[in-house]
Amino acid sequence: MKQTIKYPCFVFLCLLVIFGKHTEASAAVRDITVADDDQIKVEVCVGDTGRIVVTGDSSRIVGYEYLTFAMDDSELITMDANGTFTVKAKGEENIFVYGHDENEEDIFYAKITLIIHSDMSGVTLKKSSITAYLPRSYQDTKNTYYKRADINIPVNSTELLDEYERHTSFQYTSSLDGTDDVWVSAELRNNTIELSIEATKSCKMEITFTIEGKTFVIPVKVKVVELSSYGCLLEKRHIKKLRVKGCSEKNVWKSFDSKIASVSKNGVVKGKKIGNVLISAKLGDQYVGCVVSVTTAQIKKVCARASYMGKNWKYSQAKRGQTGYYDCSSLVWKAYKPYTKINFGSAAYPGTTKTESAWCRDHGKLLKGGFSWKKLKQMKFNPGDIVFKSEDSSHPYATTYHVEMLTGYVCYRFDKNGEPWIEPLWATRDSDYGAEEGALMARPTK
Repeated sequence: MKQTIKYPCFVFLCLLVIFGKHTEASAAVRDITVADDDQIKVEVCVGDTGRIVVTGDSSRIVGYEYLTFAMDDSELITMDANGTFTVKAKGEENIFVYGHDENEEDIFYAKITLIIHSDMSGVTLKKSSITAYLPRSYQDTKNTYYKRADINIPVNSTELLDEYERHTSFQYTSSLDGTDDVWVSAELRNNTIELSIEATKSCKMEITFTIEGKTFVIPVKVKVVELSSYGCLLEKRHIKKLRVKGCSEKNVWKSFDSKIASVSKNGVVKGKKIGNVLISAKLGDQYVGCVVSVTTAQIKKVCARASYMGKNWKYSQAKRGQTGYYDCSSLVWKAYKPYTKINFGSAAYPGTTKTESAWCRDHGKLLKGGFSWKKLKQMKFNPGDIVFKSEDSSHPYATTYHVEMLTGYVCYRFDKNGEPWIEPLWATRDSDYGAEEGALMARPTK
């Protein structure tokens, strides 16, 4: 598709501007002169203005009525009826020039290919240095593993710089490239460098970013940090001190719901109301967090015992009534019975998932709406809550085959947008465990 502009013929005389590769292009006035049969490439940059100037045998051009300009149908440049153009965006654009005589016969043709670079003269980064904090992910008997730091570096630019949308030239290198302890990756998206750093220990390095030929060198300090707790159960009216290890600067603490638990500027958390709340500490541009579940002394003991059995006892349906062994329903029974008056209708011996689910139904302990992933992600379920899995949702009590206890939540890390990654803890299952939407969900102490 072509966009055409016609205007009365003028004879223009000016200098042809064709310049070399930009290392740091800047906008300017760049008139372009073409003669008959020219097919030329001209490098310009975003923000340039100029005119398409036609020269030739004046005896052939002067007196003829029209010239026609045609350009590819894009948003890269604009051109008015006087032949003046403005470069709007990076890319490649073709402009065609046609000359006609009074009989509409072609007497002139030229093609101009504009190679459009970004205007980098005023481009800067909003960060001149970076401190990347890497919170602990988990620890085994030999090693401690840390989550990566995701850091956004805004790019100050009046035009869109994006290596995918606008094919902006972008490279990066680290002074620690080739080492086994540090991994760096980066992408340029929507005027933002999305930087990710992984490391096994604290270190220092320099990262060089090159955008459209312009380089930026950023010094980086990497510090591995640990929070004294990433998830805990706290009794109402009790306090807990949270500490950040590995960070020398002052932490900024925040409670996401101070009605459930408040936090002081020194990281002292006070439980106020039954529920779950995220407590975060800001470390520069990074965050670490702890999910505090405010509960009762009884439920705290119930969950601690359930977690202990799930990690240290052996699963056995045959020996489920013996010490040191459990199955799913006996674990729930053994966790609740010593610390509460709840025995699910069976005082002497653990019941089954069928008898436990029926007891919860008959005693009004079921939660409205049952299990849902949305509620789980929103931490609407409390430690001590139990979920039943059934083979047939239309007959959940008769076909239930498994029960599992929620024992709390943890905040493993924050993503590059500052959103927390919160996962549930179960007595015997991994964090990704869950049930079907609407499955029976009970709160025995309700």
